Amino acid sequence: MFILLLLAGNAFCQLSFQVLDLENKNPIANVLITNKRTKIDTRSDAQGNFNMDIDQVDTLLFSHPAYNFSVQYVYAGKHTLYLTPKVHKLQEVEVKSDMAKFREDSAFRQSVYHKTLHDAKQKPKAGFSNGVVVDGLFSSLANKISGKGKKNKEFVKQLAADDKERYLKVRYSKNLVERVTPLRGDSVQLFIDHFPVDYDFARNATDLEFDSWVRNNYKSWLGIK
Repeated sequence: MFILLLLAGNAFCQLSFQVLDLENKNPIANVLITNKRTKIDTRSDAQGNFNMDIDQVDTLLFSHPAYNFSVQYVYAGKHTLYLTPKVHKLQEVEVKSDMAKFREDSAFRQSVYHKTLHDAKQKPKAGFSNGVVVDGLFSSLANKISGKGKKNKEFVKQLAADDKERYLKVRYSKNLVERVTPLRGDSVQLFIDHFPVDYDFARNATDLEFDSWVRNNYKSWLGIK
């Protein structure tokens, strides 16, 4: 009698289960289910259903690429199981316009060359203990300071010219010409080269005024072509 009860106590049966999404309650297909005790595994079908040999209480492991790994206790009275979907946090991508990038870059350059820009605006100063002036010129120290000042001014002038050139390329871009006119390919650059824009106009014109300027030049371009 004792042996029969022991065997009956250890008996297991095959049960049917269904795996659902916890949020929308839809069935989940192709879930890998493993019985921790027996090491036997199976997969859910298109309707989320699967069969498994279960003892009175067994531990099942659930694995699916789109859902969090789950460990659940199952028994004869529990036939519906739920999995929690993984939360995929989209990486935030900041899309900056070319003009925004230009302004950011210009501000960075200003901060890097702040001292040079400041020194270029100052008049050369030299202190002389003896106040000697040779042949109407300052001492060699004054000449060195003056030379450094000239180099600074030349550098600042070059920096400003470079900023202007970069600004014009951003404001008067191929994308703008393609948006305002039917021109495409090499014709776009030829158009830009043929109709250079004045820097002051580019700086002060509104987007509407600039678009109108491009359109008017395109009409002239048609006459040339």
